[in-house]
Amino acid sequence: AMRVGLPFVVNGAIDANFRRNLEQLKGFWANLVPEKFSMIETKFTDCEEPTPEVPKAAVSCFSGGVDSCYTAIQISGSDDGAIIPCPLEGMVMVHGLDIPFRQSEVFESAFQRSEKIASSLNLPLHRISTDVRNIQKQFDLDWLTEYHVFPVASALYLFSHRYQLAVIPPGYSYDKLSLPNGSNPISDLFL
Repeated sequence: AMRVGLPFVVNGAIDANFRRNLEQLKGFWANLVPEKFSMIETKFTDCEEPTPEVPKAAVSCFSGGVDSCYTAIQISGSDDGAIIPCPLEGMVMVHGLDIPFRQSEVFESAFQRSEKIASSLNLPLHRISTDVRNIQKQFDLDWLTEYHVFPVASALYLFSHRYQLAVIPPGYSYDKLSLPNGSNPISDLFL
């Protein structure tokens, strides 16, 4: 919506924290890359706050790469609130992000290897498939610098009925920060 300057419509009840984060995220990207993203209006169709009972547990996106392995190992035993406020109890691997949607055999092989890692941590590994990368061509978006974190966050949101917290493994720390970058320690906090 920000790329084409149209209002962003949210259908359904959302909490005040989501509203604040959405406004911050829009402002971050509109100011960082103003030649591509404009500040747009957000319309909410339901003003009531949801009150779901969600278990105090976390889910993390998992690619099988170094960043996601490090994150999973670092937080898998952290149920004392030192790293995240609730225990990591699941991971999600998305076919169609790092591994193209048409490469099913490659994804299946990677998923099987990742299941072994998840099993060693006593965590379930959920799978999702998407062809969302086709959107980047339609709207002239750069996958790494502008776009890749949004499908990751969307995939994790699909599990919000089971997990209270979603973790996106960091790719860069503050000392290595280069903007724009679709996933970074500043804007990832708003997702």
